[in-house]
Amino acid sequence: MKKALKKILQSLLTQALRKAAKVQKIDKLRTKLEEIVPDISQQYVSAKINNEYLKVKIRNMHAFQISLVNKIIGEFSSPTVVDIGDS
Repeated sequence: MKKALKKILQSLLTQALRKAAKVQKIDKLRTKLEEIVPDISQQYVSAKINNEYLKVKIRNMHAFQISLVNKIIGEFSSPTVVDIGDS
């Protein structure tokens, strides 16, 4: 019973995240990022991305972050992007 409820809840949350991405207009960017990096399951060492809800949640977060970067880059005539890493 507990597993069934968890599965239903994750399904509802996943649908909500997909709907939110569409409303925020980041769903196409999310799809494009999925094409560039199809497997994100090994990107994080602190948590496992092992279900659809977490995949959609992380993908939406990445799409949101990249949408902000794209917006800022568009403000410059010839931008230079540097990756300083996070470690």
